[in-house]
Amino acid sequence: AGREEILGAMRGKLVPAMTEFRPQAVFVSAGFDGHRDDPIGGLKLSDSDFADITRLCLELSDTHAECKLISVLEGGYNLRGLVSAVAAHVEVLIGKA
Repeated sequence: AGREEILGAMRGKLVPAMTEFRPQAVFVSAGFDGHRDDPIGGLKLSDSDFADITRLCLELSDTHAECKLISVLEGGYNLRGLVSAVAAHVEVLIGKA
């Protein structure tokens, strides 16, 4: 699976569920083992895909949770992929991307 499958599932399933549930905060389990260079995850996500996923999470927190978003680093098993994906995620969170 890659970008289309992951973002498609988030838009098709997560967004409607959040609209129905109306959370008070959005918690992100920020795992990066889905990076295309990760030896374990088996997914094909790029740094820009992680940035787009982060943007979607921010949109959900803006819409449903008064901009309350908590992101917790979970993992990734390729250090170069982990560094670049985390950087993409954080840049979106702080408004630089």
